[in-house]
Amino acid sequence: MVASNLNSVILSDHPLSLEWIKRGAALLETKGTTTTISLRNPSWRDELLSALVDADILLVSPWSLPDITLDHALLDRASRLKAIGVTYDNRFSSFVSVDAL
Repeated sequence: MVASNLNSVILSDHPLSLEWIKRGAALLETKGTTTTISLRNPSWRDELLSALVDADILLVSPWSLPDITLDHALLDRASRLKAIGVTYDNRFSSFVSVDAL
């Protein structure tokens, strides 16, 4: 059973107009609210800090690893976070600060 009332955050380095981002957000919105944040926006970190307060799920889709890390400042805001999903595999350890967990 998939939970309802989920607060999902999509963090992407692709233009938010891409069809697959729209479709993914629409699917997530059937189970709650979804916030989509573009890494191309200079204020993405502030947006993410704000969105993580209520986030249950964080989905990240940077095909080339961006110069970001889920550090203490971000993870401390994410007390409800249950899952992090990414579109890359062996680079995950440089994305999430193990010390911050």
